[in-house]
Amino acid sequence: MSESTIQADRRGEAPESGFRSPTAANRSIWSDFVPDAVGTRVRLALEALPDCGPDGRYLDIGCSSGEMTAICAERMGVTDVHGVDLVRTEEAVARGVEAIELDLNTGRRMPYADASFDAVTCFETLEHVYDPDFLLSEIARLLRPTGTAVIDVPRLDSWMNVLMLALGYQPPGVECSTWRRYGAINEGSFLTGHMSYFTRRALAEMLTAHGFEITRLHQASQGGHWLAVQKKLGRSVGLPLRLLWRLYDLVPGKKDYLIVAVRRGRNS
Repeated sequence: MSESTIQADRRGEAPESGFRSPTAANRSIWSDFVPDAVGTRVRLALEALPDCGPDGRYLDIGCSSGEMTAICAERMGVTDVHGVDLVRTEEAVARGVEAIELDLNTGRRMPYADASFDAVTCFETLEHVYDPDFLLSEIARLLRPTGTAVIDVPRLDSWMNVLMLALGYQPPGVECSTWRRYGAINEGSFLTGHMSYFTRRALAEMLTAHGFEITRLHQASQGGHWLAVQKKLGRSVGLPLRLLWRLYDLVPGKKDYLIVAVRRGRNS
């Protein structure tokens, strides 16, 4: 990719010409992505993490800059911390994570031995890969029999997505292009690069197919997460919009994110 193409990607414009692979799209999107913030979704994910202690071993798949990796490691009390991602692994290493750059779309196994981790997290990553079945099979391979994995994905059948479809807009995170966001309700909507989409039923069936048992399931709306990100960026959000998001948080069920804790089933 040329530098002008990369800059066009980051501005949400179409590249000059030629095919752009999903790997190139993900690299462009995630290189400048807004750092995560501790909103409702993250708090629920932290609650689902196991207590590993100092002898535990932890892998974060999709670690990015390692900011959330470090928070999770501290929550679990582990010091042997590893991570993989396509971008920003140097920042993760600077935070004490043994992070490596790895393209999860190659179909190659991760360079770790079977049953070598007590905890695995996969936040906002499963929906970005070509083959989520392969990634889940890798998590099952790497997780120790007594270990726990915590995974979160955006929910396709959320009330927000249902409403956007009813109004004729492209739902958040559901895209028809790897070049830019078409059909969104707001012009500032960013490209996510999602390749897979999960209803609650589909996620549960996929996890079961790979020998997992769901031990905890939480839901979170994107409102709390979005407000936390705006606060972290120092952006002011008007009272009417804050109230609107808070009201949406009160709507029962069908939230925008699914957060699950899983362990390997007895027969896996």
